[in-house]
Amino acid sequence: MDMMTNSMALTTFPAKTQNAKLLFKLHFCIGLLGLCLLTLPGKPANIGVALLALTLLRLPTTAKTIAVLIRKPLFLLFIAWWSFAFLSISWSENPEKNLLVNPYLLLIIPALYPLLNKPKWAILALGLGVAIHTGIQGLMWLGIMDGIRYAPRTLSGGLHWYPPFTALWSTAILALLVGLLLTAKSKRDIWFTFLLLLPIPISLLLAGNRTIFIVLPIALILLAVKLFRFLPSRRKRVRAITVCMLIVIADVSALVIPGTTPSGRFSALVEQVSSTTEISQAERPPSKHNLVADDLQRRRVDRYVNSYGLRYVWWRGGFEIWMESPWVGYGGGATFKQFARIESQMPTSLAADVEGFITPEPHSTVLATAIEQGLVGIILMIAFAFLAFVRSQKRVCGTPSLLGLSAAWFTVIVFSLAHTIQFSTYASTLLIVLTTLTLGLPHMTQKAS
Repeated sequence: MDMMTNSMALTTFPAKTQNAKLLFKLHFCIGLLGLCLLTLPGKPANIGVALLALTLLRLPTTAKTIAVLIRKPLFLLFIAWWSFAFLSISWSENPEKNLLVNPYLLLIIPALYPLLNKPKWAILALGLGVAIHTGIQGLMWLGIMDGIRYAPRTLSGGLHWYPPFTALWSTAILALLVGLLLTAKSKRDIWFTFLLLLPIPISLLLAGNRTIFIVLPIALILLAVKLFRFLPSRRKRVRAITVCMLIVIADVSALVIPGTTPSGRFSALVEQVSSTTEISQAERPPSKHNLVADDLQRRRVDRYVNSYGLRYVWWRGGFEIWMESPWVGYGGGATFKQFARIESQMPTSLAADVEGFITPEPHSTVLATAIEQGLVGIILMIAFAFLAFVRSQKRVCGTPSLLGLSAAWFTVIVFSLAHTIQFSTYASTLLIVLTTLTLGLPHMTQKAS
């Protein structure tokens, strides 16, 4: 009888092992497909989130994942930041104006985390998604495919969506792919990664975001310094420095060579900064009955109606709003009403009556957090960002393929100073993906992986 029991146990165990391997492979393939779709805003990204949520049906694995995640300070800080943001809606006078992203995106973290035993494949899936997105961008700009730039709910238009966030995704994945390329061991990995890198400069040119073109060289120089210290051989160091410097040179050339989209937009930015910040005696508020003076006053207001000028008046007015309720802010959704209120208290010379001044989105993650969640929200956000950047620096010690992770975080953090990323599903998704990659490898490493 004992021999029969032992025999049954021996035949059952391999079957269970094979089932576990099959389930992991299925989880792995669905996860990579979902990760690829996350790079395509709108309906494709929603499908990607649904696929990733489907993998959570592996309940034993999901339970182990959650047990590991709740012991990680980075994950707890991220949840605390988001939770406080949603809690702030309860004391808002305008909760219906709330723009915070739905928390269902947090399902991405436990769904992706078990796959981090192979981060190389996660980066390649992201690179493939960005390459597909770039192809669609090109078709739209050429007029071959119809697309509405600000229509995330439609399939075709939503794929292009808001150009600055498209540039943010492309730059973050560029940093990850460069790190993967310079640490790849096989020629197959090198060539495949290189091919995925090629479309990204096209994506950045089509998006034409000035913030990204200014931040990217700094991020790559930091990456080059890190590579020089990390790579063991002189040949690899030279290759790494060469790749980074070529990208930096191409970026700076696009900014200064006349005729390129980045160059035109950068020149316009310099003019906007100059016209917005200059103060002359001729522009003092004049008499109401003086037509020339009225024209001067109108020009004084109009000088803010540009990308930099609006940010200048939003940040100036937003700081005054925050100082009136510094600790917990006015609650989620209160930004629009508070800008309407502060406009009535500002003189024309400080942006009253400027078209676009009353906004629910002040183009700064820090300012939006300060207005709606106050100093508590700012502390949680800065603590999370600091820990994420520090942790990303350490991740490379155990996982060389994530060498570009800290450069990706640097880009996102600096970009968020001039854009409000927590009000965008697309940008928040990138934030969540980078957070997952930064959390560290799962402790429950499976033989199937």
